[in-house]
Amino acid sequence: MRGKSRGDLRFPAGEIRFVADITVGKTAKWLRILGFDTLFMRSLDVDFLAARLVEGRIFVTRDSRLANRSGMSNTILLEANDPAGQIADIFVRLGLAKTVMEAVRRMESKEEVTRWPKPLSRCIRCNAPLKEVPRADVVLEVPDFTWATQPRFHRCPLCRRVYWPGTHRERILSAIDTLNLGN
Repeated sequence: MRGKSRGDLRFPAGEIRFVADITVGKTAKWLRILGFDTLFMRSLDVDFLAARLVEGRIFVTRDSRLANRSGMSNTILLEANDPAGQIADIFVRLGLAKTVMEAVRRMESKEEVTRWPKPLSRCIRCNAPLKEVPRADVVLEVPDFTWATQPRFHRCPLCRRVYWPGTHRERILSAIDTLNLGN
């Protein structure tokens, strides 16, 4: 399974979804930041994992013993130690580098991203799609300066965390640029 290419993986048309294990926790977070539905397993649950693979998710891990187990189809075994290298490897293997970078470019130019993948559209804690909420609904939940200066807010429907396009947005986009996915 080592070094799988796109041809070795099976996934449904449309959105590609992942399940990641504890060996790639930071990478799972970055996949969510980039708009990918990514479940995270804090501990090994083979039955849970098998069910997620049946529903068409791609398993991402650095654990070669687990990746090489019988029945572990749709697995990407990552070799890089750093999340940036792992993300780049995933996107190159799946042929997603261009698609992701196009979405990032639209965000950098302040265009609304209307098709998949939609970076910054998922909760980084729960993985739930974020929902836009009226400003008045979050007035008591965000810093005064943020409420006064930000026109739009989003909330995770599961954990209730509030998100807004602050300066962290530019830092995230800059970090994505360093992946050199367009090259």
